[in-house]
Amino acid sequence: MPSSEPSHYSQLEVPIFGGEWTSVVAQRGARRIELNATKSYAVGGTTPTIKELEFLNLQLKAHPQIVQRVMIRPRGPPTQNTEGLDPDPDFLYSKDEFAEMHQSIVTFKQSGLLNPEKGDGFVFGLLKKGHSGDSGVHIDVERNAALVTLAKPFRCVLHRAFDELIDQGAESSWKTELETVKSLGFDGILTSGGRGNAYDNAERLGQIIASAGGQIEIIVGGGVRSGNVREISTRMEVADSTVWFHSSCLRNGGGIMSFDQNEEAQLYRELEALGARN
Repeated sequence: MPSSEPSHYSQLEVPIFGGEWTSVVAQRGARRIELNATKSYAVGGTTPTIKELEFLNLQLKAHPQIVQRVMIRPRGPPTQNTEGLDPDPDFLYSKDEFAEMHQSIVTFKQSGLLNPEKGDGFVFGLLKKGHSGDSGVHIDVERNAALVTLAKPFRCVLHRAFDELIDQGAESSWKTELETVKSLGFDGILTSGGRGNAYDNAERLGQIIASAGGQIEIIVGGGVRSGNVREISTRMEVADSTVWFHSSCLRNGGGIMSFDQNEEAQLYRELEALGARN
């Protein structure tokens, strides 16, 4: 007899950038919502306010099963400096910015708006520069560990800071960083398989999923759409119950980004079809 449980291909996570989209997202198949600050899509999402989380909770009263993940990111990527030099890599945070991230987690935990038993939690990630002679960046073990410990018992996901690690070195390098992420207690990694999008990096995403070995959830994001998710899945060549798909399902209408209900519904149907095929 077929299982009534949704297949892992129906594990759709949708980021939203302001609570006004929540009610339509909740009715179209998303099983998780990643909450970001209003209008922060252009910089990749930043920390929302308590008011925005309150609004999300209100909109999800009729959908208590949907998991909520809160972005903890004090700012977007650095911009080019006045001397015209390339900016620093993203996800390198000052002492004050780290203190802000710490306080944000404390505030959200104390709000009573999140439920650890349901799987609610936080999305964040910090990198650090290498030692002398090492021009790359690496997982900031000490500060990530501090935030993961602070966030307990809530789930923690390392966001696309991981993609900065993939593009700078050999396969053995990112595999080492992956093992570090697992050892820190993160529950998942949101990744496009490197800079760029999931479609272009699908083969490497398959390698990452295989290396994760089901020990940590891999959330495939970056340009995932209903029109390409089948090919992304095929090129990854991995079917794993810890894999989720992450898509903003946005459309650009006259320069204004808005949530596309039809795209979310179609993406969910494509994922269901993939589950049936596998």
